[in-house]
Amino acid sequence: KLWQIVLAVCGAPARSSYARRMVAVIGEAGVGKSRLAEWLCEQAHEQGLMVPLRARYGRIATALDGITGAVNAHFGLEGADRALVEQTLMQRWEVDPKDDAALSWVAATAEWLRPSPVGTSAPLGPTGKRFVLDTPELRVAVMQRVLERVGHDRPILLWFDDLHLSSPNTFEVLGRLRRAPSALRVLAIATARSETLATDLDAALRLEATRADWGGEVLDLLPLGPEETQALFKATLPLASEAVQKGIEQSHGNPLFALQLLHAWAGGGYLKLVGNKYEVPQTALEGRAITTAELWDERLRAVSTDLRLAAYAAAALGEDIRGEVLSALVSALGMEARDAIVALTRAQILIASGNDRFRWPHALLLEHLLLRLTERNDAPAIYRLAANALAKHPASGSRRIMKHRVTNLLRAGDEEPAARLMFQFIEGSWRRGRDTAATLRDLELLDGHVTGQAAAEYAYWRAEALRHAGKLDAAQENAELARDAYAVAVDRMREAGALRLLGHIMSDRGQTAQGHELVERAKSMFVQLDDEPGQVQCLVVLGEIEYLLGQHESARAILLDASAKCSALDDPLGRSQCLILLAMINTAAGAFRRSRERLLEARAELDGIGYRLGMAQCDVVLAHADHRAFEMERARTTALAARASLRDLRNPRGEAAAERLLAMIAIDMNELDTASIHAESARAVYEDLADPWGVVEAKLLFAQIALASGDAAAHGLVQDAESYDLDEAEPRQHRHLTAAWLANVEERWDDAIRELDSARRAFGESPNRTGDHTPHLLARFGRMAWIEPAAKRIEAWLAALERQSADGTMALSAMTTLPTTEELDAIKS
Repeated sequence: KLWQIVLAVCGAPARSSYARRMVAVIGEAGVGKSRLAEWLCEQAHEQGLMVPLRARYGRIATALDGITGAVNAHFGLEGADRALVEQTLMQRWEVDPKDDAALSWVAATAEWLRPSPVGTSAPLGPTGKRFVLDTPELRVAVMQRVLERVGHDRPILLWFDDLHLSSPNTFEVLGRLRRAPSALRVLAIATARSETLATDLDAALRLEATRADWGGEVLDLLPLGPEETQALFKATLPLASEAVQKGIEQSHGNPLFALQLLHAWAGGGYLKLVGNKYEVPQTALEGRAITTAELWDERLRAVSTDLRLAAYAAAALGEDIRGEVLSALVSALGMEARDAIVALTRAQILIASGNDRFRWPHALLLEHLLLRLTERNDAPAIYRLAANALAKHPASGSRRIMKHRVTNLLRAGDEEPAARLMFQFIEGSWRRGRDTAATLRDLELLDGHVTGQAAAEYAYWRAEALRHAGKLDAAQENAELARDAYAVAVDRMREAGALRLLGHIMSDRGQTAQGHELVERAKSMFVQLDDEPGQVQCLVVLGEIEYLLGQHESARAILLDASAKCSALDDPLGRSQCLILLAMINTAAGAFRRSRERLLEARAELDGIGYRLGMAQCDVVLAHADHRAFEMERARTTALAARASLRDLRNPRGEAAAERLLAMIAIDMNELDTASIHAESARAVYEDLADPWGVVEAKLLFAQIALASGDAAAHGLVQDAESYDLDEAEPRQHRHLTAAWLANVEERWDDAIRELDSARRAFGESPNRTGDHTPHLLARFGRMAWIEPAAKRIEAWLAALERQSADGTMALSAMTTLPTTEELDAIKS
């Protein structure tokens, strides 16, 4: 049956419904599910029909798990360092050293396969690039590109071994893989235990939902019949008929049990060669173990009593066991490391797999030993020592090893050290990027295990992650919990951090003035505590808020100060954020060349740390600078490239910003149908993010499109946009200008003049500061008929903007007579 499915997928056209199929092989533990999948992989590989990849899962997540481990094994990179990974991929994929984009994706793949340790700055590899993977969407994008490379000429046979033990995230990845727009052909084989699915309802529902999503099949693998079991025994050893019959009775058709039974007879010295057959004494045949657990215990009894504890301790290290880690743990337990490891391998408790690594002969043995470990009185001490020993793991700075250590500490009852270890990791990770989904999954490990100070820090980091994920209600709730808890504990430094975060959240929710007040309070507390990093974080947020409020001069001073301090503190992410905001201020003042210089500088900083999302955000602001200079085609080209990057990076907020800019460009070039498409894309994302600023700006775009096309719906659209309360100067100015346009069309002359005056005052003491779309709206107004008082106001504003332009890139007064692109090109010439 499975082989017929392989042939069907191989013959299916790319992108057809048969090109991606799934089969779930269900059966009891030891019935042979993995052996069947293993046989299928061997056959597909030997006949050159498919590329087999094995993604394994266990009770404890390790670096060998999942598709990451499968790709590592495919390229033979399990023991390779980061530089060798990059070099291997460059050679296998024949990457030109001058191909910047290809080198970036090699660096991204290397980061996926060999994550950079937190808190260290590893040297650059052969690509000369860094690439931060800080969203699950980006990881899936990298994974998909790698699979497309691996399966470029043949379909992939992707075996998910023990899929029921995987996390919910794995099922999300499977869903994305099926829906990905790609010519990749995949046959997914998932093996899962029937008894686990019967007791773990969540795992069963996830597996069934994924099977239904793929339109997959289920194969129930039943135990062997008596004749098949007899054939298995005889194919393994030439046994006497009495031993074969006893094995058939005891194994009940379970192949693993049957082979374990043979192992127990051999290990116990019971097999005796009589003639050409092996016989087993009657005493050994009677009263044998009747469960797989008892057979595992018999294997364990082959290890001497003084060294047997090493087997239980090894189980606490999970699937990926490194020799140096095991040696440290065994030594900490008072045993001679070399003797213990020799005893474990001799009894086939562990099997050496090269490069000072060991594996378990069967996943069930690991699970059995973990169960036995939990029953021991000294289990907490063993888990605690295992957590300490894992600090010696070569990948100790990775997220998976951190979570393994935290899990062991929680099992030992050391909840506070576990929380402290996790928070330390998250803080280091946060400096390199903003992996919100991974941070939230990390924190789930601590659910129900934190109290007091640890609970406050738990709430703080949840608030940080939720703010970046756009879930502002939950973020504010957690930030307030953290602030209140720190205040009660009289921890002023952390209370100040929570205040700063709460202010940032308030600003994101459109309550900018209130957010400003909270961040100022936080900054004062950091000053009193003489905490420089805390002060700098506050300065960056204050600079952003001042910019949003339209107070550009004070924002510039704050951000310049923050930028210098970020450099002193070696905080490239913070400095880049300052440079981007400073560039936006320059753009608002018409200083396009200076804006571009700052953005290129920020982009270089972000490229240095591999923060691709930040680089894409720089490109959006670069496109804004081109748009502000009325270089429409250049702005469109840059914005489209930025949007493509943000889609690759799966960042909806950035993609919405690019869509909004593309809509503005299309409006300014009178391409109203195109503008409607971009505006609708921006509106959908902003509404999903519940971003009031973005929602209002999107509504104003639709109103401007309606006004430009003479659509009577413009009146209702403007009124709808006016129903929102806004602190930010930019959307308020755009709203006043759009309302003035509507009033002019409806011949409400007094209202038009009032709205123009309100728009000019939107930025307070900087009447010539403008929102990103204001000069273009004014240029359009300059080509329209107005009553004389309004026309004079528009003419004076345009003249002031032209005089103010620091670069003289484009004479705004000329734009009042530029209805076409051709005429614009002539002026530029």
